[in-house]
Amino acid sequence: MDKTRSLFRLDASKNIFTPLKAFRSSSIQVKEKHIEEWIAKNPDLLFSYPEEVMIIAQEVSGELMADLLAVDSQGSLIIIEIKRDSSDRNTIGQILDYAAILSKWSDENFNSRWQDFPESKGRDLFEAFSDFIGISDFDRKDFLKRKRLFILASSEDESIKRIISWLRDTYKVPIDFVPFQFYQDYQNSDQLILEIEKIEIQQRSGIGNETWQGDWFFNTNETNGKGAYEKMFKQSVISVWGYEDGEERLNEPITGQRVFAYVNGSGIAATGRIGEKPAVSSDWIFGRQSEREFSRSVNWDYVVDLKDAVTYDDVSHWDYNLPIRSALCRIWKPDAAKKIAAELKSRASKTGQYVK
Repeated sequence: MDKTRSLFRLDASKNIFTPLKAFRSSSIQVKEKHIEEWIAKNPDLLFSYPEEVMIIAQEVSGELMADLLAVDSQGSLIIIEIKRDSSDRNTIGQILDYAAILSKWSDENFNSRWQDFPESKGRDLFEAFSDFIGISDFDRKDFLKRKRLFILASSEDESIKRIISWLRDTYKVPIDFVPFQFYQDYQNSDQLILEIEKIEIQQRSGIGNETWQGDWFFNTNETNGKGAYEKMFKQSVISVWGYEDGEERLNEPITGQRVFAYVNGSGIAATGRIGEKPAVSSDWIFGRQSEREFSRSVNWDYVVDLKDAVTYDDVSHWDYNLPIRSALCRIWKPDAAKKIAAELKSRASKTGQYVK
C-alpha cells in the first residue's frame, strides 16, 4: 500500500501550517513546452550537478525527437521525454524509438541539430563540449555513444514501474523515471510549488587545475548476481554481463589504472589495479556466458568486509556522489579517489583484512 504524504507551508513565527494541494499540470495550464523551457534555461531544476550538464537540443514542432537532449560530463547522451501529467506504456515505446533513431545519428547529424540551438553560437558541438568540460583530449569516439533515457512525468502507473524496472535490471537498458509534482497554496492560489526528483550526474575534475588521474568506479552488480562480488574478489577480476559492449567497456581502463569496486547496498569494498590482459569471455562469475559475460583481471590492493565498506554517505561528505547507477565509469574527482583509497587501506589494516 502506498504511503500517504502531506505537504504544508510553515509560518514558524506563528506556528501555522497551511496545507498545499497537489495539482495536475494540465489543470493549472502548465504545458510540456513550459517544463521543457524551464529545464533548458535552469538545469539546476533537474540535475544534481547542473554545471556538469550541457543542453544541446530542444524539440522542434513537427519533428520526431525527444523534448530535450543533453550531454553529461562523461560525454553520455541524455534523452528526456516530458509528460505534463501521467505517463503510460506508450511513453516507453516513444522514448525507446527516439533512442533507436539517435543511435543511428552521425557526429554530423548531432552537430547539425546543435547548430539550430541558440546556445551553439555557430560553434562545433564537440569543440563546445571540450571547452565546457575543460578537457582538450577527451576521446571523441566516446562522445554521445552511451545513452541515458529519462521519462519525466507527474505520475506513473504500475505498468510503467514494472516495465522500466525490467528493462533496466534485466536487459541493462539505461532508462529511468523522474517524477515531479506541482502544489498550490490553498490561501494563495497564485503561488505554485514544484517538487521534482533530480537526475544524478557525476562530477568531473575539470575544475581549476585538476585533471583525471586514471581512477575508475565499478559496480559489481549485486542486484542481478547475488554473491558475484565475492567471486570477483577471490578470482581477482571485475565482470559484467548482459551488455552488448561489455568487452569494450572492460577494455577502456589501461593496465595499472586504479579501480574501486562498489557492492550494491553496502559501498566500496575493494580497490586495485587493472591487470595486463584484455577482457575475456567468461561464465564463472554470473554463470551467463550466453548473455555476454566478460571479465578483466585486477590486482586487488585492499578488500574489506561489507560492514567495513566505504558507503555512499561517507563519500558524499567529501563532496562527491558515487555514480552507483554506472557499471564502469571514470572518477573525475582525484581528491575523492585518494580519500577513498586511504580509508579502505585504514579499515583493512585495522581489521586485519586483505591488505597488499
